[in-house]
Amino acid sequence: MGNRNKLAAGRLAVLAFVGSTVSFAQGQQVGLDGSHVRELEPLAIHPRTSLTIVDQIRHNHFLKKPLDDSASSEIFDKYVSTLDPGHAYLLQSDLDALNKYRYQL
Repeated sequence: MGNRNKLAAGRLAVLAFVGSTVSFAQGQQVGLDGSHVRELEPLAIHPRTSLTIVDQIRHNHFLKKPLDDSASSEIFDKYVSTLDPGHAYLLQSDLDALNKYRYQL
């Protein structure tokens, strides 16, 4: 009788997992058409914040690595990799459009 209970508990666990996964996936589909998703726009404070961050990195980072075009390109590549690590979302045309920012920190 113990094996039957274990089997029933296992089936119940699988059913609960599948049910929660399906409901989660359905919940994620709401708003995918962009109809009620607010557009992201930079705030007025963002340029100043960016300059403060760059200044802090230049003066206080322990490596004292220069923030030049080489560093900017490296940061850009890491950023794009973070945005789409599996290469599933960004098209080559998206990457080409973003590439104009490669040397702009």
